[in-house]
Amino acid sequence: MNIMKYTLITGASSGLGKEFSIQCAAKVMNLIMIALPGSNTISLAANLQIEYSIDVSVFEFDLTDSILLIEKLNHILERFEINFLINNAGIGGTVSIRESLMEAIDRILQVNIRSMVLITQTMLPYLLKEQPIS
Repeated sequence: MNIMKYTLITGASSGLGKEFSIQCAAKVMNLIMIALPGSNTISLAANLQIEYSIDVSVFEFDLTDSILLIEKLNHILERFEINFLINNAGIGGTVSIRESLMEAIDRILQVNIRSMVLITQTMLPYLLKEQPIS
């Protein structure tokens, strides 16, 4: 039996994440796209499915919610075989650090560091199954 494998892409709705999604779809890679709610990811996914005849699933949620992130990752791992991770999500500041509110800095750290480490740590055992250990 041939099991469908998926590439998981975070920050998949815009910028590099959108381009990674397009390039992977063009290589006939099935996709799990993670993005913020309302980011038009569902429309992009539908277009990629039609154009490249791949399977695409979209999960829209805020990566700063660690409990929800763990729930979504567990849900994904129960239903999909992930063989490739593009951990692309990230945000940056638009003002100097002297003018930034601590809440804004905390949000940047939650997305750019905490969620990326949590995703990598959760996915790593599944990704290593794909690679022989030498």
